[in-house]
Amino acid sequence: MEPVKRGIKYLLYHRWKTLLIFCIYSVLFSILLIMVVMNLSSGRFIEDTQKAIGNAVYIRKVRDEGYGRRNNLGIFSDAEIEMLTQDKDVDFYNVLVRQYGNVVDGEVYIKEKERYKKKQELHPDIFEDSDNCTFIGVSNSRYAPFFAGAGFRLKEGTGITEEDEGEPVALVSETLAALNGWKVGDTVKLGTTKCLGMLKSIEFDVRIKGIYGAPKESFVNQTGYYTPDELQENYIFLPWDTPYKLDPVSYQPVMAFVYLKSSDAIPGFIGRMKEEFGEESPDLTQSGWMDKYEYSWDEEWNELVSGPMREIHNVADAAMWIVLAGVVLSVFLISLSELQGRKKEMGIWLACGERRSKIMGQILTERMVPILAALIIAVSAGFATAGAVSAGVVGNSSAQINRQLKQDRENVDFWEYIYSMEEELRQGYYDFYNLENTVDTYGSRYEILFAAAGWYLALAVVLGFQTCVFLNKRPAVLLGREE
Repeated sequence: MEPVKRGIKYLLYHRWKTLLIFCIYSVLFSILLIMVVMNLSSGRFIEDTQKAIGNAVYIRKVRDEGYGRRNNLGIFSDAEIEMLTQDKDVDFYNVLVRQYGNVVDGEVYIKEKERYKKKQELHPDIFEDSDNCTFIGVSNSRYAPFFAGAGFRLKEGTGITEEDEGEPVALVSETLAALNGWKVGDTVKLGTTKCLGMLKSIEFDVRIKGIYGAPKESFVNQTGYYTPDELQENYIFLPWDTPYKLDPVSYQPVMAFVYLKSSDAIPGFIGRMKEEFGEESPDLTQSGWMDKYEYSWDEEWNELVSGPMREIHNVADAAMWIVLAGVVLSVFLISLSELQGRKKEMGIWLACGERRSKIMGQILTERMVPILAALIIAVSAGFATAGAVSAGVVGNSSAQINRQLKQDRENVDFWEYIYSMEEELRQGYYDFYNLENTVDTYGSRYEILFAAAGWYLALAVVLGFQTCVFLNKRPAVLLGREE
């Protein structure tokens, strides 16, 4: 510990020089952290958009009879779902189920209380048998059109993944959680749809896995609705097979998304599915009807959206490595300059019989303490400015895509008076992915901290080698004398 104590005393004695070096390192490391955040933001943007849309194929079974009506989609069998989701090129998938349900032990959010109360008074029997929320079954909430695609964002806990299939878990809105005092980890009782009194609701318990925030403007908002079951604050997300196993008639899987490992695999995947399934199959619920398989994907996505952002990512990546090399070189030269200025001091220590290991321990303490303090400041500054940096990198692209989607929605709303994301999905439009203007770099905090620790160790090795080479000189050489 003696070398460390001597090193600390040296830093305190030369505090103004130490402070200057600390400030220089803080600026250098902060610039480097900003480049890392830019790299992570552009990379995460590419990952999200590419996985959600660029590599995605939306599969529907369209009934020949009743084409164009709301219930024109056929049901996927368990064997078909397994075939679609277990293909060699599939990275992950989303089987979607959407139908009304009920919160049994708890209140639901009511937007227009007076209007809703008057309707209850006029039709008490109908409202007694009405459902009060909507169940949305997903396989992967992070990329599900009804969740992330609609602009919902996880605030607490974790999302639903394929590993949650068969598990009694759920995601609830922050509005619903605040209304009932629910927290992540709490168990709540839900019930399947009553279908206006035509079905008996099946009650079941789920554990709250996550709490999400819903945007004011979302693609799932439907113009003209105000009842609790239609409000996005009362959406409850579940693994798709949870309601399906309880009531397979009401909670039918009619939408399947597969997200392939690369967009190049899309033609081969569709070709294999057509070979396995054929062009059509008998409808599972109506004899005499046939269901035609339809595959939707966006062939222009890579060129129009992912391509430009990939160029930004490549530039940010190259700039990050250049800055990293510059930072390491700067630290090396500053340290070398310090050592050169202390030649005589080191020579005297060695001439007096001081062990080189002790001197090296002291010098490394003097070098690494300001570096550690500067890294802590830089990482803190990096997290503090991550949102602004991320917005500068991806904000323009995100805003442009979201504006286009909003315009599409308004066009539909103008001509059809009621906008429904489910209706759009049923018609085959699948590129719903509401992008944030910033990327959650806090989600990459462990990557950043691991990188900072790696830099620190790498600098310790570099400066240790430099010091070792410096101290291997004879004392006479360090003192400027010839033997």
